Amino acid sequence: MVIYMYKDNILLDNSEIMLNTSNIKKNEEKITNNISVTDIELNLSEARKINKGKGKYITIKFNKEKVDNELEILLNTISDSFKKILKYYKITKVPKVLFVGLGNKDFACDKFGSTIIEKICLDDNSYKIYKNVLGSTNIKSTDFIRNLTGIIDVDLVVVFDSLKAESTERLGKTIQIATTGLSPGSAFSKKVSIIDQKTIKKPVINVGIPTIINIKKEAGLNEDLIVTTNDIDMLVDNLSTIISISINRIF
Repeated sequence: MVIYMYKDNILLDNSEIMLNTSNIKKNEEKITNNISVTDIELNLSEARKINKGKGKYITIKFNKEKVDNELEILLNTISDSFKKILKYYKITKVPKVLFVGLGNKDFACDKFGSTIIEKICLDDNSYKIYKNVLGSTNIKSTDFIRNLTGIIDVDLVVVFDSLKAESTERLGKTIQIATTGLSPGSAFSKKVSIIDQKTIKKPVINVGIPTIINIKKEAGLNEDLIVTTNDIDMLVDNLSTIISISINRIF
């Protein structure tokens, strides 16, 4: 079941597009019958061929109906994925981290960023902040984060936001962890500012969960029709808890 939900600033789930691209080399691992991981690492040449960013994309897929019985395995899988990203960046020590949650907390389907930020634990090496959408602040997220890292000396920026999926099978059932940054609004516009290592001047890990789909074509409409599941509040709360536990174990 889906419900109507309008949203004009949300991110595109790039991992789904790449998983469906046949000429990309993928390392797929089945952890259990209910949990699997796909690891994709694109060099510059490969990235240019499919018009995507160079870097590492890790997608964790799970059966949300059965994951409670394998929660510890899922937590370890998420933690291991973060460790792979840190290794990709050649970060060997415990880094100073800035956690940034993006999105609109007034929309159930777009409050992943604000929800997980509340659950991230802090120590002397970490900072966290929630940044509302451009329409509410008139401040671009890229500018906000870049200026903030100019004030706070950190080694790494971890950014959380919701994603637009291409199919209902991914709603609340996948976690994307990548190094290529986030592009707020990329689900609907190509004119976006990318939050990545090049623009922020710091290594960036982006973490996203698909929470909406666009059924414009299926509904035969000329304009976007964004929908989400009717249990999206619970999905966002559950996944933000699971991911935050894994992150709190590492940083």
